[in-house]
Amino acid sequence: MRLTVVLLLMFCFVCPAWGQEELRTSGNVNYPPSSWAHKGEMLGVGAEVVRAIFADRSVSVVSRDVGPWARVQYLAQTGKLDIVTTIYRTAERESYLLYTSMPYMSDENVIFVRKGNEFSFKTWEDLVGRMGGVWSAIATVWSWTRSSKNT
Repeated sequence: MRLTVVLLLMFCFVCPAWGQEELRTSGNVNYPPSSWAHKGEMLGVGAEVVRAIFADRSVSVVSRDVGPWARVQYLAQTGKLDIVTTIYRTAERESYLLYTSMPYMSDENVIFVRKGNEFSFKTWEDLVGRMGGVWSAIATVWSWTRSSKNT
C-alpha cells in the first residue's frame, strides 16, 4: 500500500503567519530521514525543505522539538505552530491544516510475514484477528487498529 507523506506549507498567499519574521515549525521526532530531533532542534528532509523555501524571503525558520507527536498536532491545531513537516493527510487534519497539493516525498508502507505464513491481504479486514507490530506514528494503521476487535 502506498501512503503519501505531505508537507504542510502555508505559502505567502495563504499563510496566517506570513509577514512574521519567524515561522515556527516542528514534526515527528522519530521519523528519520524525514524528521527527527537532536538537541532540541528538528532535523531531516522536512526541516531542510522548509528552510530552503523560506531562505530568500527574509523569514527565519525556527524548527524545534516541541515534544511528542500528539503535542505537535495539538500545537498546529491551536495555531502555535505555523508549519508541520512529514504529516500524513487525514480528513480530520484537513479540518484545521492546509496541505500542499504536491508532496515533496512519498513513503511506502508494506506488510511482511515469515516465509510459509503467507495470506491474502486485500482490505484492512483481512488483518483482523492477526497479530503484528506497527509504528504508532502512522495514522492510517492506527485507524485500522482502533476499528479492530483484537487491539
